[in-house]
Amino acid sequence: MGNEKANNNKFTWVIKNFYSLQSQFIYSDKFVVGGCKWCLMAYPKGNKGDECLSLYMVVAGHKALPCGWRRHAKYSLTVVNQLSEKLSLVKDRQVWFDHKIPGWGLPAMLPLTVLNDKHGGFLVNNQVKIVAQVEVLQVLGKYDVLSEGTAETVQPLKKIMLEEPKETIQPLKKIKLEEPKETIQPLLKETKALMSMGFKFFLHRLKL
Repeated sequence: MGNEKANNNKFTWVIKNFYSLQSQFIYSDKFVVGGCKWCLMAYPKGNKGDECLSLYMVVAGHKALPCGWRRHAKYSLTVVNQLSEKLSLVKDRQVWFDHKIPGWGLPAMLPLTVLNDKHGGFLVNNQVKIVAQVEVLQVLGKYDVLSEGTAETVQPLKKIMLEEPKETIQPLKKIKLEEPKETIQPLLKETKALMSMGFKFFLHRLKL
């Protein structure tokens, strides 16, 4: 569908075979900027009936992020004019991404009449070139590519901590409950024997 290339805080997405795209919307590959995963989303035929190319910056894998996550970022989206970069269309925003709004963008990025113009320079060799630039300003509940590896190693430790006390505490409880039974029973037998002997001695004295 396209060629993707990430360079520092820039990501280039070349959408090939633009005329023949049948999907209502398409996604780029994921890329990492500021320790956070992102991706681009495009509506080649426009979103909600708009006769414009729609572009969005989206937090990749946002459904798997922990509760309360937020990312403050400044980003720009550029539809590159392949004949003259000076004519490229650039739009930027500074917003907060969160679980309620994991993606921001521009429904009317570029009119399709301008995009499809053979001499306009935006669609060359049936390809559209898009460049995204991201600057992560603040992250709450950080979830980056480095934390994914540590999450897998923490889980077994949690299981060990929960299972070990159960195995060591249960035998101790059984010993405390069983020991009194073994020590009390002999005492009861001895007491009954003494009481029986005392009663017999009392009857013997009465006969005398």
